[in-house]
Amino acid sequence: MKKKIVAILLALMLVVSLTACGTVTTPTRGEWDEHVFTSEYLGLRFVLPLNWAASTDSEIAALTGIAASAMGSAGIEIPDDAEVFHDMMATNPITGSNVQIIFERNAGFLGLGLFALSRDAVIEAVTEQIGDMNGRVTDIPGTTRIGNYDWYSFGTELDMMGMTIPGRQFFNIHEGYIRLIIITTMPDSETLEEVLANFIGLNDPIPEPAQPERAEALIGTWEWDANDDYTYAFNADGTGTRGLSADPESFEWSTDGDHLMIGFESWTFTIEGDVLTIDSRQVDGMTFSYIRQ
Repeated sequence: MKKKIVAILLALMLVVSLTACGTVTTPTRGEWDEHVFTSEYLGLRFVLPLNWAASTDSEIAALTGIAASAMGSAGIEIPDDAEVFHDMMATNPITGSNVQIIFERNAGFLGLGLFALSRDAVIEAVTEQIGDMNGRVTDIPGTTRIGNYDWYSFGTELDMMGMTIPGRQFFNIHEGYIRLIIITTMPDSETLEEVLANFIGLNDPIPEPAQPERAEALIGTWEWDANDDYTYAFNADGTGTRGLSADPESFEWSTDGDHLMIGFESWTFTIEGDVLTIDSRQVDGMTFSYIRQ
């Protein structure tokens, strides 16, 4: 369920971000180097928190397609001159919290030209769009310094599947582009302040990557109770294999309390005696049991 909510939420945030305005100089994209994203253009770095994952360009492109489809279903047309550059996306697959950096240019949308762009005009346009999606703009504080620039911001709330999901969009206007940093935090997950703390300046020392937790009780080999030829093997170094003996699949794993992360998969695990049970946190009702070899 949470995976579905996160996918929809990211698409909705893209729907909002696909409807801005401005003109001309093309921004320069940043780059990932292991656990650190660097944007010389914005003068900032984002240090990937523990258990977070950076999205690939193909994953971002797929999500953009979902957003465009959602806009069409809502009767919102993307202007022919719209330009959207998705600089980066990082997500915590366990909690669903995420960060996006997006650059937007669209000279025609809402009739706002380059010289009409302002904080109030952007917030008014976004307020209208997010209101059409069962959401609302909340507080509008002053500016926040991130990297080399000051950013306006506004809070958002989206009502979705019985949950109210908060977020914050930071933006500024530079050489005809609206530049956005969108932070979404799921209920009972990371706070906005905790996510913001992972943005540092280009001259700040880069912290060493946090070492993931790996529950010692999981280490070893486990046979599926429905077919003893299908096994999970969890190694102490965070690598592992799973599958039938003739065709095993390699993976990386970590834990956080009773959460088990296998790649982008999120499970809740329990061990009673020699029986391991994993319950998917992304697909309701998916559960498996394994017996220690």
